[in-house]
Amino acid sequence: MENVFNSSFLIPNSSLIKVLIVDDHESLRNSFEMEFCEANGFTVVGSIAGAVFAEAVCKAKKPDIVIMDVCTEGEVSGLSAAEAILKNQPRVKIIVTSGFDEITYIPRAKEIGAHAFVYKRVPWLFPRCSPARPEWRARFPGG
Repeated sequence: MENVFNSSFLIPNSSLIKVLIVDDHESLRNSFEMEFCEANGFTVVGSIAGAVFAEAVCKAKKPDIVIMDVCTEGEVSGLSAAEAILKNQPRVKIIVTSGFDEITYIPRAKEIGAHAFVYKRVPWLFPRCSPARPEWRARFPGG
């Protein structure tokens, strides 16, 4: 699917972009940690398996970006956690991810104010989505 540019995604002046990773797959969290490294202009301030803790970690660590899986450990969905984070910390940019081709996730991510949605089956898209790049814009698959 083609990606659509919806809105600007700019982070205020800072030397490193702070990232929180929320995903129940440890191997994927490790991969994200390697991608979002200092050499690429990032620092990972947290890496957790459950969305249930995401809001508290955001409050404590103050990330610029949250990489949020829709389905994580525990009883809280990534979309619910993202909505709560954005309600209380609107400056945080959230990139929602999913390994499932569930068609309801994208409209729900847009509705709550997420800045992008990326299917995990398209991992090459993450470097292109990097907000460290000045041309980056929010992206959602399809139209």
